[in-house]
Amino acid sequence: LYKLYQEADYDVDLAQRGIVYIDEIDKIAKSSGPGATRDVSGEGVQQALLKLLEGTVANVPKKGGHKSVRSEYVQMDTSEILFICGGAFSGLEKTISRRTMKSSM
Repeated sequence: LYKLYQEADYDVDLAQRGIVYIDEIDKIAKSSGPGATRDVSGEGVQQALLKLLEGTVANVPKKGGHKSVRSEYVQMDTSEILFICGGAFSGLEKTISRRTMKSSM
């Protein structure tokens, strides 16, 4: 979001109507590991990303882009940002096939 804000010449209103491309979104997948105590599956990342995609108000650092305790932030509403996601999505054909077969029954 900071890069979008920066490309919008630090204009929050303009950035809130921008476009963000996320490549390799399929790589952010939950892997099940028994007994894992840390977030090795990336579930925390998934939840944070999903929140952005669904629309939320996020704190973005002002000019400078460094997050710290003393940083000043601008609030950016992501509900009007167009997120375009790309990836390989291996196995997608099978999932679509199963779903279309269920709906035709």
